[in-house]
Amino acid sequence: MVAGIESLRNGALSAIAEAGFPRFDDTGKPFDPDRHEAVSTVESDDAPGIIVSTVRPGYGAETVLRPASVIVSRKPTSG
Repeated sequence: MVAGIESLRNGALSAIAEAGFPRFDDTGKPFDPDRHEAVSTVESDDAPGIIVSTVRPGYGAETVLRPASVIVSRKPTSG
């Protein structure tokens, strides 16, 4: 049963990619509001505005069908 569900999922992902909307995960790249939806932020000593983690992958290339839900780095608060 699990193999059948995985096969259906993979077929659906292939069909979506062939239609011009491949799945994407931009972890480690700069946040882009046209491609990403920030659902949370975390303090980081690294550069702010970098995607730390992808909660839900996005779909699309030139045109985004669904933005990726991501967690973005921000500067640490002083205190």
